[in-house]
Amino acid sequence: SVVSKLESSYVAENLDSLVSHGANIDNIVSKLKPYDVAKNLDFLVNNGADIDSVVSKLEPYDVAKNLDFLVNNGANIDNIVSKLEPSDIAKNLDFLTSHGAKVDDIVSKLYSYDIAKNLDYLTRHGAKIDDNQN
Repeated sequence: SVVSKLESSYVAENLDSLVSHGANIDNIVSKLKPYDVAKNLDFLVNNGADIDSVVSKLEPYDVAKNLDFLVNNGANIDNIVSKLEPSDIAKNLDFLTSHGAKVDDIVSKLYSYDIAKNLDYLTRHGAKIDDNQN
């Protein structure tokens, strides 16, 4: 197929044409570099790209920068958490927990400092204190 033969940069340059000629949007996403996915986020999602595939292609800082957009377009919150850097998780605790992120998954990605700083918050939201806790 045309998409599979094109270099990533040519796919990015020709998004409109490829989509208007019926190229599968998820195949397009899989060919793009992370920065091209971030740059074309609206276009890709508005043309039906699988939001979780889009999240998986993004760099952590682009996930953090686009949290609202990604969640509002149905991205799986646990997939989002798995892509974020610990510092971005710590900055966005309220957002992530209010959208259903698993607290223990959050804790497993945080640095010790951020766990200590947010201990009350994390335990209030159900974080396990002990490995033996059920």
